[in-house]
Amino acid sequence: MIEIIHFDLVNNVPVILEGMPTRKTIIINYISELLRYEVVNIMISQSTKVEDLLGKNIITKNKNKNIKVILNKTKLSKALKKQKDDNQLSKELIFVLNNLNNASPAVFELLTSIFDKNMKCFIIWWFYNTKKSN
Repeated sequence: MIEIIHFDLVNNVPVILEGMPTRKTIIINYISELLRYEVVNIMISQSTKVEDLLGKNIITKNKNKNIKVILNKTKLSKALKKQKDDNQLSKELIFVLNNLNNASPAVFELLTSIFDKNMKCFIIWWFYNTKKSN
């Protein structure tokens, strides 16, 4: 299995792993250490919104009543910016999207648009099958 995942990562092919979380985590950590990749873990739940992934603007006022707009950065937005700003990354990035099956259509569409085939990063989508087998 590790050889298949490695082949896909080298060729920028998204990988979908399904199964128990612990085993998938061990595999990803092993591969990332072996290949010296940096892992960016993103948890997806049914309540995850687009702004939870990209960040949102927070408007505040200081003592002088001046308005200030601050972008609340997320793990995903920081990693994407780092990748865009530094074409010569010291480490390749592996984006791990946990529980992608919980994503709303808007979140799934956003992720699909970010991680299209032209993007030079690696993405691993994790599904956790909650159905019990007989």
